[in-house]
Amino acid sequence: MSRRTHALALAVLLAGCIPSGFAFASPAENTTYYFPQVADGRSGSTYYTTEFLFNNAQNTETTLTLSFFSNAGSPWTVDLRSNDRGDAPGLTNSATIRLQPWETANYYTAGTGAQAVGWAVVQSSQPLVASSGFTYYVQGSPPKLLWQAGVLPAPAATQFSCEANVSTVRDLFEGVASDTGFAIANPSAAEARITVNLIPRYGGAPAVQTIVVPPGGHTARFLSELFLGFFFGNTFHGTVRFSSNVNVALVALRRSYGAGNDVYSSVLLQPEEVVSRNLIYDREDNSSFSLAQAVTAPVEISGTLNYHDDTSDSDYYAVFVPASRTLTAYLLTDMIGSPIDNGMILYGPHLSQVNISDNTFPLMKDGFISHTATLSGTYYVRVGGFNGTAGRGLFYRLFLKVK
Repeated sequence: MSRRTHALALAVLLAGCIPSGFAFASPAENTTYYFPQVADGRSGSTYYTTEFLFNNAQNTETTLTLSFFSNAGSPWTVDLRSNDRGDAPGLTNSATIRLQPWETANYYTAGTGAQAVGWAVVQSSQPLVASSGFTYYVQGSPPKLLWQAGVLPAPAATQFSCEANVSTVRDLFEGVASDTGFAIANPSAAEARITVNLIPRYGGAPAVQTIVVPPGGHTARFLSELFLGFFFGNTFHGTVRFSSNVNVALVALRRSYGAGNDVYSSVLLQPEEVVSRNLIYDREDNSSFSLAQAVTAPVEISGTLNYHDDTSDSDYYAVFVPASRTLTAYLLTDMIGSPIDNGMILYGPHLSQVNISDNTFPLMKDGFISHTATLSGTYYVRVGGFNGTAGRGLFYRLFLKVK
């Protein structure tokens, strides 16, 4: 493949733009999934398509709407097809899809127009499993697949961080360089002003750039393009941090190129609120004082009341509380749609019961404990359900704080 073809492919997948004139309508009450980068179209014998995969992992029917937007923020018409369903609309900028319980649907843009990029949003009547993937291939007999990169939907947030990898000479292999690219969609009705900090792993002052994305807009860059005056050297590994005044959705990709290669793969990119809020998971076996799972407050615990042999379960968490400090525990069950009937108990350092949860709100089954410690030591929070209820679908969220 020629250098010109490589450049064209790169421009299509990560094309910088300053879109305008878009007003994103407020969605109805539903679940929203953002896909900040959709690549589609062809140039000569080279093609881009974007695939969307949906799975209704619930026992009720789900209705979703898949909508496409151009770089300028206006509705974007693509040729939407499916190999396993008969309801693919063809040329459209929006499609409504019904999924029966546990049904899976696969749709893709056919790449029939000129190469272009944009973004997409999915609005679903209930939560579902959704993902997308970029496919780059050369038409022939048979067609030749060059690479695929799968990505999950992007949450909307104000702060994100991810790996920054820019290697101009060698990354993993001699002669194969790398770069990190990102795409941003602004689903809000206000202009996004995004500060981008490039932070070296060995310390030192970060390089800083600002990106402006208008309402409904979209932009995409490589780090080597955004930080033109920055000296990356032969190999640069660090962190890139995005901070926006409004919620935006981001996806990050890594490009490995040279020595006859040109391949893209997804890069883990998380909202900073996710990694800074101390979220941990219920780990079996934690069904007794001696097996209690040690945690440090403040903490959010995602758990399920189900023992490994599907029998009745209680989960114990051990947290240190100094004397005269107050431990607060919130147990969310009813509030998040779980059938657990709250049965939360607090035990002191001598394993005696010192408090039991009250219902947080009238007519709700969620639990609340506030207890001021008289002794310094390890306190134990037991999460259970009244009447020994347990099951794989009995989930909860437990919040602990010491103040």
